[in-house]
Amino acid sequence: MALETHMHEAYWGFKEPPFAQTPDPRFYYLGQAHEDALMMLHYGLSRNKGAVLLTGALGTGKTSLCHKLANFVDPAQIQSVTIVNPDLTPLQLLSELLAELGVTATSEDRHAITRDLHNKLREIYDQGKKVLLLIDDAHHIKDESTFEELRMLLNLETGDQFLINIVLAGVNELSHILAKYQELDQMFAVRERLQPLSVSDMTEMLLHRLRCAGYTGDTNLFDADATLELHRFTKGVPRMVCHLADHALMMGKLLKAKSVDGMLMHEAIEEFYGDEEDAA
Repeated sequence: MALETHMHEAYWGFKEPPFAQTPDPRFYYLGQAHEDALMMLHYGLSRNKGAVLLTGALGTGKTSLCHKLANFVDPAQIQSVTIVNPDLTPLQLLSELLAELGVTATSEDRHAITRDLHNKLREIYDQGKKVLLLIDDAHHIKDESTFEELRMLLNLETGDQFLINIVLAGVNELSHILAKYQELDQMFAVRERLQPLSVSDMTEMLLHRLRCAGYTGDTNLFDADATLELHRFTKGVPRMVCHLADHALMMGKLLKAKSVDGMLMHEAIEEFYGDEEDAA
């Protein structure tokens, strides 16, 4: 389109973009599937299960859920560390974990770093706290020995308590990757596959994000036909939903629409992806 497309937020009465992809916790909507997954992750942590696996298709909200879990736990009881770039060697993994726990490695020797890490974990445990290691996009781990290092971390115990709890999050393929490392794979006592949003949850998510952005209207800007069309195409994958909802609002502003109906949503999908059926 040759027409001006920016600042459509002002047209709809928003104070900020409702569908930005930044992990702002205010905009995160906890649908039933996501709430169930969060409860399972927290269950694994609170019951000292050691290793928890979270998988899901691209764009289903695994990263947001990891952020939610990190914010959900009580910092007085749990010290959480999040690693977002997991393509690390075992030594890099240990060094980064140690640094996030506030200790600067004094050596590049693996045994020395492991000793320092064990001492730090024991110190935190003696303070009555747990350590939670969240590794996002774990399917990007390339070094096989890094998986072995994770297994060794889970072997750090005192009595019947793990000194560290680990959550691995990644695409569904991660389950197949872990199957190659039988000893580690068997340590995952809690496994949760994150499902896309239902139509009703997706509709509530849209309205939630609109409200957070400053929308004060009585009804959802996306009518029933629009939400059905959006869900039909996206299958309820939040990332795709946000992309297309934002594009539909931009088109609605250009067309001076008062809301987004099914036809407008259909046109937004076709323009965003080109040939809709090929994109789906």
